[in-house]
Amino acid sequence: MEAIESIIGYAVGTAFTNHTIYTEQVPQSLDRPCFFILPLEINHEQELGNRYKREYSLVVHYFGDGSNAEIATVANQLTAVLADMSYNGDRIFGRKMKYHVEDGVLIFEVTVNRILAKTETAPPTMGEITIEME
Repeated sequence: MEAIESIIGYAVGTAFTNHTIYTEQVPQSLDRPCFFILPLEINHEQELGNRYKREYSLVVHYFGDGSNAEIATVANQLTAVLADMSYNGDRIFGRKMKYHVEDGVLIFEVTVNRILAKTETAPPTMGEITIEME
């Protein structure tokens, strides 16, 4: 999950260069405007053989001046930014994006899917045995 948060944080930070990005607990005194990235849920299911689908749901809170125009602009920008993200050669795509506003705070939800392959480890062998016969 940390890798997904890092990629989203990098994408948001690149698009909004004058904003603080929080990924841990939000302090009492925020440096507005800022974003807070919070993981919500991870779903993990086997697809086929050793392939697994992992679905990460995250929420991005935006604390701005609270105006409707600013919130609408930021929401539209986040939709474009979170649709296709890359960081350190890792590329992810945001899906199932939706947002709403509560008490002047933009709450933007996004889901990211990853396909993982479980590597099978071979069971340990007994090693070699020598038998001496007389």
